[in-house]
Amino acid sequence: MTELDRIRTDVVGSLLRPPRWKAARAGMEQGSTSKADFARIELDCVRENVALQEGIGLDAVTDGEVGRLNFQDSFGLAVSGYETGSESLAEHERRAAGGAPLARFDMPDLAGAGTPVVHRRPVSRRLKLERNVPLEEFKKLTKFPMQMVWGDNIDKAGNYANSYKLSVLFAEKVNKYGGKAQVFKLTDAGLKGNTHIPFADMNNLAVADLLSKFLAENGLDKR
Repeated sequence: MTELDRIRTDVVGSLLRPPRWKAARAGMEQGSTSKADFARIELDCVRENVALQEGIGLDAVTDGEVGRLNFQDSFGLAVSGYETGSESLAEHERRAAGGAPLARFDMPDLAGAGTPVVHRRPVSRRLKLERNVPLEEFKKLTKFPMQMVWGDNIDKAGNYANSYKLSVLFAEKVNKYGGKAQVFKLTDAGLKGNTHIPFADMNNLAVADLLSKFLAENGLDKR
């Protein structure tokens, strides 16, 4: 088996940070690059990561996690009240120095000065929410249209009925913050009998036509 479209593919972990992202991040931390310029460069790097994954035929792609220095630090960025140091690219690279492939690596200064979670810092005063980092991340979902597709008899499908309700709430939240999300029942288009895996059903070409229509209406079929 040599064709990627015949095997399941998943993305686990992050991609290497591009050199120009690292230079821009360092510049922002030092004050020579504006936050707006850094955000533009970061978005370009995300587009390149997505294009790379699409180019080799992966059916699931990510942004490469270039938008954060460490997956553990979003809490520390949102809450004050710890004895904590700054979060910087240079600090993360210093801590990772000496790591090697296929070898166990122990962080050298787990209890040293640094960010709250990674460095296990103690609390010095009452914790206070300073930033809503999860909301900032969520708002990124408002930048592109999305459609959630459901099959037939959802109201009779146990857990799927609850999942459907959650998808409606999710779409409402995305749209509240300026996004364009919709929940689409195939029965509303006259397609009946579909399961929770509509692209595996006998009428999958009709389902694909509906998806193609959505992509075209939202300018997502240009590639």
